[in-house]
Amino acid sequence: MLIALTISACSLTAPDPTPLVITATPLVTSTIPITATAVPQLATHPPTLTPTPTNAPCTTRDDWFVYTVSAGDTLAGIALRAGVSVDQLSLANCIEPDTVLNANEGVRVPVAVLPPEAPTENAACTVQWFFVFRAGESEITVSCPDAVVQIDAVGQDFEGGRMLRFASTPVDPSAVIYVIYNNGFWEVYPDTWDASQPAADESLVPPRHRLQPTESFGKVWRDYESVRTALGWAYSPPVTFTGRLQFPQGRTDYWYLDYGSARLVLRLVRSEVAPNPWKIVGEY
Repeated sequence: MLIALTISACSLTAPDPTPLVITATPLVTSTIPITATAVPQLATHPPTLTPTPTNAPCTTRDDWFVYTVSAGDTLAGIALRAGVSVDQLSLANCIEPDTVLNANEGVRVPVAVLPPEAPTENAACTVQWFFVFRAGESEITVSCPDAVVQIDAVGQDFEGGRMLRFASTPVDPSAVIYVIYNNGFWEVYPDTWDASQPAADESLVPPRHRLQPTESFGKVWRDYESVRTALGWAYSPPVTFTGRLQFPQGRTDYWYLDYGSARLVLRLVRSEVAPNPWKIVGEY
């Protein structure tokens, strides 16, 4: 009994053991900084995150604004302009990401996409820009523009960006493929595909509602692993349009390019020492 009382006394007076604290370090998946291009919203109506898809019947977001589709518009281009993902936009409209849009259709978007204001002509310039600069944007060197260059073009949207084929440009006299990545950078590749080469790789099977790019786009996509990894699968078939480019007078280190969807205009900057950046600066 004396031993038992001694043990009991020790257990009542001894301090609690120091708790073991385990600190979990978050898993770092990448150390490469990615700078996304900000998409200015054209109204103050904030987007509401769309819930994760379920097996329940889909209901169109009638609390969102209606965007009227123009010829050549794609779901990915409208999503870029509205500042949401393609998946959010497709779910909000109860359509698949690969849906081909028709002109004058209505697509629900979380912000009011307003038509651009009438351009202000510069009396000092004999040629005017083919687009209107967005609020807060302007020609960075305050130069007058050269004449608009119109070129046969093709565009195709991907999970990670967009491919554009231009038959030729003042800086690239042969046909080229522009790869516009969603992270705000772009690359250009020569178009080396012709009808004697395979149009696609039949061994590659895309996921549901995705496409394997073919012909000129497909060759660049298959030949360059970095392009294929960054872009992923295509959302929809390629769409032809009349591409437009415009250069500031005396400059070829940057220019303005018709995106071919959602009436957007990009500024492409060619860099010799770093990745080439792009930015949405205007619309038409």
